[in-house]
Amino acid sequence: MTSAISGVGAEFQLSDGASPEVYTKVAEVISISGPELSAEQIEVTSLDSTGGYKEFIPGLLDGGTVSISFNYVDGNANQETLRTRVSTANQTANNYRVQLPDSPLSYVTFSAIVESFSMSIESGSAITVECSVKISGAPVWS
Repeated sequence: MTSAISGVGAEFQLSDGASPEVYTKVAEVISISGPELSAEQIEVTSLDSTGGYKEFIPGLLDGGTVSISFNYVDGNANQETLRTRVSTANQTANNYRVQLPDSPLSYVTFSAIVESFSMSIESGSAITVECSVKISGAPVWS
């Protein structure tokens, strides 16, 4: 028997920035990808290195990017917020989270800057948007 979890019911949510924070979902999300965690490796190979292999030490960690695809919904407040945030000259990081559809619900919460917002319009298809946010700091699983 598998313990896998279906992605149906997952949500990408925006914080209102209040205290306490209230999160609301982006409408009609099709897919969520990320966070993409990575660890920088710093090369420290020197002329004293032996064995013919490069040597590395750990560097900084990177929370990566979260990408979402969603059906465009005209007038949806959270979709408009994402579009506005990417087109603002003085961008600031905001809080977001991915709600996983397990039981009990679990979350990946992070601070991020909206990196891109790209609309796709094709005949015979719904209008969709690809949006990515760059994580600043460490994402938190809870």
